[in-house]
Amino acid sequence: MARSVAVRSGGRVAGISTPSASGWDWLLLFTAGYLVMAVARVHVFYPPLTRIRPTLIVAGFALLVYVLDRSRIRSIGLGHPLVRLTGFLIFWATFTAPFGLYLGGSVQFLFDELYKVGLLFLLLAAAVRNTQDVRRLIVVYVYGCAALGAYVLVSPRNFVGGYDPNDVAMVLVSALPLAIHLLLGARAAVDKLPLLLSLSICITGVVVTESRGGFVSLAAAVVFSLFFFRGIKRFWRIATVVGVAGLIGIAAGQAYWSEMRSLVSLDEDYNVTSFTGRKQIWLRGIGYMAANPLTGVGIDNFKAAEGQHPVVQQRQRQGRGTKWSVAHSAWVQVGAELGLPGLLSFLALFGVAAKGLYRIRQNRARRRVPVSVPDASALAEALLGALFAVAVGISFLSQAYGYALWALLGLVMGLFKVVRANALLVAPGTGSGPRAGRGGWQFAPQR
Repeated sequence: MARSVAVRSGGRVAGISTPSASGWDWLLLFTAGYLVMAVARVHVFYPPLTRIRPTLIVAGFALLVYVLDRSRIRSIGLGHPLVRLTGFLIFWATFTAPFGLYLGGSVQFLFDELYKVGLLFLLLAAAVRNTQDVRRLIVVYVYGCAALGAYVLVSPRNFVGGYDPNDVAMVLVSALPLAIHLLLGARAAVDKLPLLLSLSICITGVVVTESRGGFVSLAAAVVFSLFFFRGIKRFWRIATVVGVAGLIGIAAGQAYWSEMRSLVSLDEDYNVTSFTGRKQIWLRGIGYMAANPLTGVGIDNFKAAEGQHPVVQQRQRQGRGTKWSVAHSAWVQVGAELGLPGLLSFLALFGVAAKGLYRIRQNRARRRVPVSVPDASALAEALLGALFAVAVGISFLSQAYGYALWALLGLVMGLFKVVRANALLVAPGTGSGPRAGRGGWQFAPQR
């Protein structure tokens, strides 16, 4: 059953048919396949499958279906600041590549990673038609991460698809707020059991990686779930946190806790004391941005900049082999490689996403969300928690262009689009709603 709503876009009111209970269609199916393969790398579990490049095939079909799909619900929202910032970041990375240290490496990275990440963001934002679709893709995300966690548990030293243990930990942690949201919202046991299993697998997988950054991200996800999941009764929030802590205690051994205890004695840690530790790498990265504030050293050129550093070259002349390191922080990575414009746009992505999600979440507390989108506030809360956990995780990883981050941003944009299509969000300055706000869409009562 479809219904028509009025949405102001560019000063014009367009009638948009928004299916309220539609099932899976081809675009959603192909996008879900692309999501689970890009984030969880499930196709790599069976290596012979990679020879036919299934991720590229599924993404190609999804893009083809999207181009042929003429429904307006799939195209609205493309002028949103989140989309514009994403477009600018991709454009800036492309434009500044010739000014970098190693053009060949930048071009290869653009086609192998960045453009594919941008395509995933676009498809996720476009594929959803209602909150049901957002929930469906979140379920795919959670189960995909659980499959990755299960693979890690079976082969703890065999990390897949270019992921190292820290990357795997960040991906698994990103699924936790989403899994908790789905679990506490499920009513039937047939829904709860697989979600509970998935949550347990992801938590245990984080422990198996022995990643300190993963532990910090996990703590951030738990704290968010405890204090900021307002739509869930306090008892169940506390029970969930206790259950997560208990599972960690069961899965973690003495070696794990010995590794985690090093977080409280960083003065003796190599990341603080060593030339190749994170502290010195971050300081050098800030220096690369200061030396190239406009264009940076070029996307994926951080290692090349390390190789040209005078101290590194001197150590090499002395016969002291020194690793050309990655940035080990998404914020340093973007600032060094894309300069100040890239860093500001990257920071703005998180700001715009968090602000929009917070506004949707707050409207549940004020009881201003109509029955037409009953899940919007709950989904916003879950996505905000996942984005917060990822923001913490990428602070220690070179994952500024990681699929997990951009998949979440795509889901966020999809939710924004759905809310706008339901006439809850209106563009400022169009005259719609009680008043126009600054810097983003404002809530207005449905008409």
